[in-house]
Amino acid sequence: MGGQTAIGYEQPNRTILYGLMSCAVQFFELRDDILARRARVELCEMAFSLDDYFSNKRSDEEDTLWRIAYMLDGTTHCSNPLMPGLLVFTPLPPSPF
Repeated sequence: MGGQTAIGYEQPNRTILYGLMSCAVQFFELRDDILARRARVELCEMAFSLDDYFSNKRSDEEDTLWRIAYMLDGTTHCSNPLMPGLLVFTPLPPSPF
């Protein structure tokens, strides 16, 4: 389990366009990409909804350890099949100092 990492972007119609990294990476290796909301993959796959994107079926079929979705509201949702639930990252506004 966990041979790839999926990274996608929510679309206005609520689908998720995403791509697969050919290797699994640890969360700390994704930190800079998450902060920059970047995907280093070609977006060539589509999930019909957020629930579809994070489904166990998709995770198993694509052998993913991490699934990351950049949402239109600015949050980032992260999932790992070894942990129940979602990690949701909400960026803070820039500090005035």
